[in-house]
Parts: sequence; structure tokens; C-alpha cells
Amino acid sequence: MPSPEFITQPPDGFSILSIVRGFQLTLLGAYRALQNPDLLRGKYYKQAAYAIAISLIIQFIITIPLWIVKIVISIFVWVFSSSGDSEWGERATRVANRIDFIESYVINLSGLLIGLMRYLRPEMDEMFMESLRFIDQVYFRMHPMQAVLPETTPTEAAKEVNVNTVPSSRYYAPLSLYSTSSARMLSAARAPSTGAAGDREYVPMQNNAAKFVSRYFRRSILSVAIYFLSLIPYLGKIVLQVISFYSFRKTVGVVPAVVVFGTATLVPKKWLTIFLAAYWGSRSLTRELLIPYFARIPFTPKQRDAWYHAREGVLFGFGFGFYFILKIPFVGVLLYGIAEASTAYLVTKISDPPPPPTKVLDWTETQTEWSRRKRMIDGEILQSEGFAPIIGEAASLPGGFTKEEKKAK
Repeated sequence: MPSPEFITQPPDGFSILSIVRGFQLTLLGAYRALQNPDLLRGKYYKQAAYAIAISLIIQFIITIPLWIVKIVISIFVWVFSSSGDSEWGERATRVANRIDFIESYVINLSGLLIGLMRYLRPEMDEMFMESLRFIDQVYFRMHPMQAVLPETTPTEAAKEVNVNTVPSSRYYAPLSLYSTSSARMLSAARAPSTGAAGDREYVPMQNNAAKFVSRYFRRSILSVAIYFLSLIPYLGKIVLQVISFYSFRKTVGVVPAVVVFGTATLVPKKWLTIFLAAYWGSRSLTRELLIPYFARIPFTPKQRDAWYHAREGVLFGFGFGFYFILKIPFVGVLLYGIAEASTAYLVTKISDPPPPPTKVLDWTETQTEWSRRKRMIDGEILQSEGFAPIIGEAASLPGGFTKEEKKAK
């Protein structure tokens, strides 16, 4: 009889439509972030120029050694071609192409160097909070009656709110009251439970450059090993299929994983390798982008895992989109900053506004289930947010207004 651990069902938050919504949030979040006029201030101009300069340096660090290798190989190809040994020249060309492929998709060295910048510069956290502030400001200009200040009644809040400032509610103001140290102190006050210590204690997400590099290299070593195993004749394709099955089984359940396994038989090994690298890389990227959020809220490891599991599809679609966007050469660090600002928009769509610190411990448990999943999948939650429409006025367009909402504005 199969083990219940082996036969797993896909989480409610994982579906094709949820992945599409996540990818939609990649583009929409980036667009919303770029609508923030405060990002055009001198401070952010300097940060953008710095990001572009770092991106250029990273690109040259990666490409110059590859160019040197390709030039050396080209010289050998020319020498052997001149001597009539065309087979050796073709082999050398394949080696050069394989090195390029390993760097881009198996190791993804540019992703390592770009991701490392968040640990060396504080601007990424600032971009996240600034984006939250702007999103709240836009929302309350559209819905001033919903600006309920802490410890006040709706009537009192309506009198106090000033639509030209950011009210002390929604996301920015509560999160600005939290820090990593406050999250640890709040967690220390958590009532003891009968479960394991890891189920009740706050453990911050790893926000350490050395640990990030260590995790990255462990994953890269595994990816390189899998890649070379995939080159074994006949056995290589089976290796990739089995790895794809086990990678997806825990996330999406056995039946969808079997579908992935079967589809893998029809896909060339090169594209299957790219897909697996993108799958692992996008999941890792999403967790890195969410560090500013989880560093402030005292989730336990168990609650944090449940939070991710409930929103698996949207998070995968979001990370998958940015995984490939960040591969655009010469502007990677700048795009990473936009991705961090977009993550703030993502948080406002897939989580509830946090309460004051005195009430957060009970609130974290409520977030392990995604109460707004149906509204997100249906696209309803992308409406009534206060932003100008991208195209037209149709409510079916993400970020658009209904006619009634536009009149209210």
C-alpha cells in the first residue's frame, strides 16, 4: 500500500490560474512601482545610477572570462580547421556553447552576484517600505472611509484622516513599527505550547551574506551534478524526469507531478534543464525578495512554511517572471530593486494588513490560511486599489476602475 506521505494532494493555492495570477503580479507590480513619483527624487536617482554601475561591473565579471575562453577556443578551432581537422573544431565549438549554457542556466552566476547586493546595501529594504507607503497612499485617496486608525472607530477615523498623508493603518504604518529585534521580543512573549520549540519560536529568515552564498553554492553544486548526469546516454533523460517528479511532488501533489514526469519525455533535455533551474531559482528568489516582510513579522518557522504553502502558485508565478527578467544584461541590480518594490505590491494582494505589535502573535496564526485566495484567483482583488487604469476603464483589467469607482474618486 502506498505511503500517505508519498501520495500528496496539491495545495489549494496551487493551480494553473494561480500561477498566471502570480506572473500577472510580476508585470503589474513592476508597473505600480514605477508609478511612484517619490522614486524620481534625487536620492533614488543616485541609487539607480549606482545599481546600473554595479550591474555593468557584474556583467563584465561574468562575460570577460567567458570571452577569453571563447577566444582561446576560436583560435584552436581556426588552427585545427586549417590543418583539416574539422571534427575537433566542431567539438571545441560545442564545448564553448556548453560553458555558456552552464553559466547562464545551471549555475546562474549573475543571479548570485545580483542577489548578494541586497546583503551589502540597505536600499532594497528601503525600496520595499517606500513602495508600501505609496500603495497605501494611493489606496486611501480612493477609499478614505476605510482608513481606520488603530484603536479608533470608523466614524472617528473618517474625521481624522487626511488623504494627502499616509494613515496609520493598512500595511506601511504597522510594518514600520516592527523590526527584527522587536519581532524576536514579541515572539518571546508567545504563550508556551506543547509542540516543538521550532513551532512556537520566532526564527528570522536568513539575512546573512555568507549564508546566502553558502546556500547558493550548495544548490549550484547539485545543479551541476544533475546536469552532468543528464549527459549520460539513455540514462540522462530518466535522471531529469525523476528529479522533476520529486521536485514537484511535495509542492503540487503526486498527480500533477506524474503529468510533469510524462511531459518531460517529450521535451528536449536542454529545455527540461532550463525549466528545472528556473523552478528552483524562482522559489529561492521569491524567498529572498520577501525577507523585508518576514524579518519584521514574528512568524514561527511552521507558520512561515504554511504561509508559503497556502500561496504556492501565486508565489511561483511571481518569482518565475522575475527570474527571467533579472537575466536582462547590464541592468540586473536595477531590476532587482524594481522586483523588491513589486514584492511590496504582492504582499498587499496575498496577505492581510498587519495589526499593531500588541496583537500580532494571534494574527500570525490566521495568515497560515489564505482567506482571500478566491478573490485573488478571480481577479477581484486586483480592482478597487486606487491606481489609474493601464488601458481603458474596464473593471476586468487589472488596476482599472469601474465607472462607479471613477466617479467616487
